[in-house]
Amino acid sequence: MVHMNGAVPGGGIIEVVPNVVYETGMQPVVPNPYNPTTEIRFTLKDSERVEISIYDIRGRRVVELTDEVFSNGPHSVPWHSQDQSGQRVASGVYFARLKVGEYRFTRRMMLVK
Repeated sequence: MVHMNGAVPGGGIIEVVPNVVYETGMQPVVPNPYNPTTEIRFTLKDSERVEISIYDIRGRRVVELTDEVFSNGPHSVPWHSQDQSGQRVASGVYFARLKVGEYRFTRRMMLVK
């Protein structure tokens, strides 16, 4: 237990952990290949607006997963293999595109049924 003044019962020193600094980026989609759900994972250096869309192999947008502000740090957005109208999509290759400010990231995904 730590008291309000920072003292630890029985003596001792409290270790101060510096703030974690994140870099903006997109991690691999997990799992991949997947059925029926996968996670689009990303990290933000600062709080920013994030747009994530899924595209098919022909470059057509299947669904927009998010277009909102996220805080800094790690995040994950699921995709349940559904298009914009909520219909299940066919097996195949899809691409998750992440747009954050001037950054653009793309990850290839494979849905297997």
